[in-house]
Amino acid sequence: MSPLVDLLARLVALPTVSADSNLACVDLLADRLDAAGARITRHFSENGAKANLLARFGPDEPGGLMLAGHTDVVPTAGQRWSTDPFRLAETRSPSGEPALRGRGACDMKGFIAGAVIAAEALRATDLARPLTLCFTHDEEVGGVGARRLMDELSHAGVPLPETALVGEPTALKIVRWHKGHLQLRVRLRGVGGHSSRPREGVNAIKHAGRVLAYFERLERALASRRSFEGVFRDYPHPVLNVGLISGGAAINMIAEQCEIALGYRLMPEEEPAAFVREVRAFLDAEILPAMRREHPGAGVELIAGNCAPAMATPAGTPLEAAIRASTGDADAEAADFTTEGACYSRAGIVSLVCGPGSIEQAHQPDEHITRDQLERGLRLIDGVIRRLCARPDRAAG
Repeated sequence: MSPLVDLLARLVALPTVSADSNLACVDLLADRLDAAGARITRHFSENGAKANLLARFGPDEPGGLMLAGHTDVVPTAGQRWSTDPFRLAETRSPSGEPALRGRGACDMKGFIAGAVIAAEALRATDLARPLTLCFTHDEEVGGVGARRLMDELSHAGVPLPETALVGEPTALKIVRWHKGHLQLRVRLRGVGGHSSRPREGVNAIKHAGRVLAYFERLERALASRRSFEGVFRDYPHPVLNVGLISGGAAINMIAEQCEIALGYRLMPEEEPAAFVREVRAFLDAEILPAMRREHPGAGVELIAGNCAPAMATPAGTPLEAAIRASTGDADAEAADFTTEGACYSRAGIVSLVCGPGSIEQAHQPDEHITRDQLERGLRLIDGVIRRLCARPDRAAG
């Protein structure tokens, strides 16, 4: 087993589902990088159960390159896996290529393993500019860890890297644009009672049905709000998804409450507050009066949650040139998903997304990464480090 695959197996074996701690994973990475000569700092969550990890190599000065990845993975509950999702397994991709299966193998522990292996091959004297490895918690629940880390570093006056390579799975294609993701909840408060006397209560689920019908109409209308034509090929418009709904207590009781959770994927340069105002205006004009006509104590509330921003990075950056030189790829693309790259961009770090594996594997049962993508990802990381951080006499390898 190669060192790269061995480390990936160790990372996959740590079930860092977002709901759980990532500290065992952070400790493993910190120990490896400390032994390689990095300056290690951990930035803990409020309850201390999770941490962001920074490992710095080379000159202790501002600027340089950051390799960025998230340690958390999505749950496996309810998915049908062919093997234990937290034990790396040899497999084949649908096209027959040798591959490695396990939760997080693609999204995005394959990139993390490559970044660590590349860093371990360094010597401090080889670097003319700083190299930072940044591994975060809670990306899968709205980029919480990265936002917290950038806030902490900014408030502490810590100099930031100049540029960031975010290794989300893009099949090693360069992504300069991606959408943002706003999380919203609509909470309807009815009036309970016995189901045999419906006029004496307010059924929150019934009114939630009207809200769902509105979201269905809005989803169709969003398809006409097109922008970035020719950049976002499949969905050059915002996308709305109702992902969760819960309510009621029993079939013989008037439902006293119901909650709808949805995600809104906004375009670059779109203001999320505008969408919040649009939804709130409908609720205030249509849903609340209807509920209050049945009972003055009924109500509806719109709760805006996490908003991972969109990203739009200018063309022609040194990082883009370094990636092109390593992959031979000539074109930049846009992604409909969201990454931590936008958070780093807002902090003033020029960011691009490019990493091994296919986004089609992310969050899926039997998630896997091909061996070819894993190994090419390591070569990409090594090449970018050499072009952006190495001493001139070491840049060629």
